[in-house]
Amino acid sequence: MADRVRKARAPGRFGGALVGLVILALCVMGCGKMDELGYEPEVRDVDVARRDIKEVSSRILDAVAVKGGKVSPAGAGVSICEPDPEHLYVMRHPWSVSGVPNAELERGMENLRERLPGLGWKITEYGRNNSKARSLQIRAEHTEKPYKVSITWARGESGGEPLISVSVTSSVCFRAPEGTDLSGEY
Repeated sequence: MADRVRKARAPGRFGGALVGLVILALCVMGCGKMDELGYEPEVRDVDVARRDIKEVSSRILDAVAVKGGKVSPAGAGVSICEPDPEHLYVMRHPWSVSGVPNAELERGMENLRERLPGLGWKITEYGRNNSKARSLQIRAEHTEKPYKVSITWARGESGGEPLISVSVTSSVCFRAPEGTDLSGEY
């Protein structure tokens, strides 16, 4: 009986070692940079990704529902994704709402806390941040789309203008279609 157990284990040990060697050999030869990400990036045209993140941002702006505020003109942009900066990128869309009293901005933050979940966002963090100003902050991840958002209400206590700052970014890297020059993207 002991011989059977030993014989049954021997091929398993050998097989496990063989599998380990094959995996090691593949990685040494260059499994690919995608292993660093843990996923295979979706091929997405930069203009399509730009339109998508603008649409996501627009819905967040609608949820803020601050009347009379001025929205910064910053547009959606591209940043490279380190494992393969010539082919991989992330989208970012920073903007802000200002020009209204803090009471209106506070109402905007309350609106976001209440409305974001209904728009497909999971709030992962809500409360005062660790800055000296202890600004109110919301962080959320979209449950269906590859985006995350960081929203901060800066009350302007240090002499700056009170505002709600919003930064929407893709939570994954996208692969640019063959022939796309990411260095020319903004």
